[in-house]
Amino acid sequence: MSVSFIPWVSNGLCGPACAQMVLYSRALTTASGDDQLNIWKDIQGFTEGPTSAVSCCSSVIDDFDNMIREVRGGAKCAICWATFPTALEKLLIDALGAGMLVRVTDTPDQDTANGIIRACLGRGGVPVVLVKKGKHWVVVASWANGGSKPVTIFDPADDAPEGLTVGQWNARMMVKVNFGTYDGMYVVVEAG
Repeated sequence: MSVSFIPWVSNGLCGPACAQMVLYSRALTTASGDDQLNIWKDIQGFTEGPTSAVSCCSSVIDDFDNMIREVRGGAKCAICWATFPTALEKLLIDALGAGMLVRVTDTPDQDTANGIIRACLGRGGVPVVLVKKGKHWVVVASWANGGSKPVTIFDPADDAPEGLTVGQWNARMMVKVNFGTYDGMYVVVEAG
């Protein structure tokens, strides 16, 4: 799948922007901000957290009733997920159809996670990767076998695609989730 870069329309909408990039690559949406906001509503609909009175410790987006809220120990506030991995997976399965491989994979090993990303790309798929300790989503658009910056990422918070060395990718972006359900894991949503 050839994927195009689409920035987020609002801070915190990295998951919807990444989903939009995947769907746009299959001509299932446009690159418009309105479509990204509709994808965001759909992701909220596919989120399956219980309604909770526990407030978020900090959030860049508005809380929603079924938002996944994970409380550590006796904390009085929750770490809240804007785009939970399984909600992103369900949205992509719904939009792409049953014939397209879409799955959440998680592993505690960075090399294994990077192998999953490369395998997804090798199948012509688009890997959406949870990065920066579980706080942000990006699309890995390509991973070349050579070159000075073989990893190309589409970070919806940036103005353009970015090329990284494998070392930069591993140190800056590919950092394990450090809370909740996916604590200690690297998470990839494979689409295709």
